[in-house]
Amino acid sequence: MRSPFEVTKAVDLDDPQIERTYVAFKGRERAIVDPASPMPQFLTGVKGGGRTHLMRHFSFALQSSRQKRPLLEIQTDGYLGVYFRCSGLNGSRFTGKGQSSEIWATVFSYYMDLWLTELLLATVVDIDSCEPWFGDAAALVSDVISGVVGSVSARMSNPHAPLVQAKEDLAALRAELDWAINNAAHTGRLEVSIRSNPGELLFKACQAVGRLPGMKNVTITFLADEYENLTEEQQIYFNTLIREKEAPASFLVGGRSWGIKTHKTLSAGEENKRGSEFDVLAIEDAYARDPKEYEAFCRHLITLRLTDFDLSAGEAQKWIARLSFESDDRFLSNRLAAVLSKYRPWERPYLARLGAAVRSVRTEAVARGVVEAVALPDCPLVEKLAVLRFYQLWSWGRDPSVETARTARHWVEPLLSGEQGPELDNFFRQRKSDAVAQIYNDANRQTAYAGFSELVAMSGFLPRSLLMILKYVSHWAEFHGEDVFGGSAPISERALSEGVRDAAKWYLADAKPLGTDGEECEIAVTRLGRYLQAMRYSDKPSEIDITTFSSNLHAISGEALAVLNRCLDHGLLAEVRGGRSSRNHGSTHRKFQLHPMLTPIWGLKPGRRGDMTFTTQTVEAIFSPAVTELAFSRARETLEVALNAPFGGAIDTREPLF
Repeated sequence: MRSPFEVTKAVDLDDPQIERTYVAFKGRERAIVDPASPMPQFLTGVKGGGRTHLMRHFSFALQSSRQKRPLLEIQTDGYLGVYFRCSGLNGSRFTGKGQSSEIWATVFSYYMDLWLTELLLATVVDIDSCEPWFGDAAALVSDVISGVVGSVSARMSNPHAPLVQAKEDLAALRAELDWAINNAAHTGRLEVSIRSNPGELLFKACQAVGRLPGMKNVTITFLADEYENLTEEQQIYFNTLIREKEAPASFLVGGRSWGIKTHKTLSAGEENKRGSEFDVLAIEDAYARDPKEYEAFCRHLITLRLTDFDLSAGEAQKWIARLSFESDDRFLSNRLAAVLSKYRPWERPYLARLGAAVRSVRTEAVARGVVEAVALPDCPLVEKLAVLRFYQLWSWGRDPSVETARTARHWVEPLLSGEQGPELDNFFRQRKSDAVAQIYNDANRQTAYAGFSELVAMSGFLPRSLLMILKYVSHWAEFHGEDVFGGSAPISERALSEGVRDAAKWYLADAKPLGTDGEECEIAVTRLGRYLQAMRYSDKPSEIDITTFSSNLHAISGEALAVLNRCLDHGLLAEVRGGRSSRNHGSTHRKFQLHPMLTPIWGLKPGRRGDMTFTTQTVEAIFSPAVTELAFSRARETLEVALNAPFGGAIDTREPLF
């Protein structure tokens, strides 16, 4: 492989790779979900959170690798993990072909019972083959299976291995069922024999396995991954199994948030209730509750990837440190001087724009005097902050004069001597990031992203996204001739910037839904990104490091709300728990963040510092599919007029043009 980040999806890793690269969050094996719980659990979230990796770690295939005697591992764990992917059912086979939905519902439920029971017996056979433990008691399992579905062992008798015999019987029944299902489209008939009541075979088999020696007090947990691949009708049957489960059986279901289509059951129309029949856990929510632990988790994860790539542990830590290019001081003077090197000091773009803005309302002489008064050519960052202070004073009613410019410069100059008071120090810490980004943007340079912590924040609590960032960064570094994994120099700013942008574009394409729904979501987040970009790169940003907005959503259209919720379900937006209290009425607004993985597309910074309150009209302009690009552009331009010199008006709250 070109890099240790080539393979980013757990489905593309074999079992040994899954185990070698597994990291327990907070160092605790069950910090996120407990596979031994008798309460069925849904492990949800958006793509890339690590559900499949975690669920495969809980499977018997990985349990057995952690102990020479697998049964002892199972007893210690308190569960037996039977892992399967719902995509393996190929649920699309159970529709159409001239058959009614009622017939297919019956066939599917029987097929699932056969399949899950066969998977269970295959797992038990593997246990017994590692260390013959079950002895004559194994025949009891076979007898239970035969008692429910009968026996086809006349064709494949295996009297000395009753567990194998029972598994082969079920495989034969399922093969016959496969033949009938696959040929129904050609024959026009679906002739199958249903040999058991729904759930009967599965739960009786679980109880029989639970009576085997050494299996007492062991939960048999069916780990159902990729649940979104089941149709609503198929999920109804699985929900029925959850509702009517019998000990020692339990279920851990992994699926994307949008893929859980229903909690209805076949039990007299009852619906499973959260907290009663099941629990729901979102994997990224567990990470988000403790960001420091998530960063430590990611550091461990990347270290394992690097050491599996034949770097030593020390070399892995040095490589992580190389993701941050060196800065000379807290003012980044050398780096910013290099960014602005093609301009003469008095022609720096932000000074030229300042002069033009003053010139639009005052004389040429005043404009020239203002630029000279704020100039600090040896320290571009503090110079840029002096310009920002001038714009603030101007927007607050001060005359755009040379005197006001001197006031702005004198206010920021204590930063250079380190004698600033708390107010100026706070101003510097809060405004530094936006000021640096504006300097890069003014010089037609991509906003710089660097440092392991910032890349982790950009992942938005999705480990796969971090892997994708590092994959693209390493590819760009290699492209530019850098010694990616053998050198000692920092990864270049260019490779980092290009890598994070490619990762952001990948994320947008990968996360959005298919078809028209996806097109509407992409338009919405693009408009949101452009709107927030207009604020960050304005003369006087009203919010700091803006990526977040809040709104009461009470009066927005159903179409706009549907797009917004779709963006949430697919991870293009993230909702901030607790919302935000309205400044005027005390009510709580819902609060949303543009997903951090998308921020590099518009030169934004991942994080939640700034929070802009959106009016109903603004939400509609961004999220409603009925709003034209012209109407959105007017809303954005209204914002720009309010935040750019000469500060000609307030934000327009009129209804947008449709």
